[in-house]
Amino acid sequence: MINIDTKSFILDKYYNEHDKPTNIAKKLNVNPSYITKIIKNDTRYIQEKEYRAQISRENRKIAKRDWIRSKRQSEADKQLYEFVKQQHIEASKEFCLILLK
Repeated sequence: MINIDTKSFILDKYYNEHDKPTNIAKKLNVNPSYITKIIKNDTRYIQEKEYRAQISRENRKIAKRDWIRSKRQSEADKQLYEFVKQQHIEASKEFCLILLK
């Protein structure tokens, strides 16, 4: 049988502190499915689920934006490297021609 204090602890951690069921289960040394079962019986479950989905979407957008930015930066770095490399080759050729004169 579930203790009222335990149930209120679970609900508080999940809904107020937005902790994951697996983390709560580890703290209480119980199965995560037990935590999920208690959480799903609460009236706030659907609203919390939508909130967490929205947060997850926003985090994915930020991660995607950062990935694109870093990919573009690395491509720009490669182009700059090739440009500098080509200039170095041309300068070396010119220097050799000057030495041969």
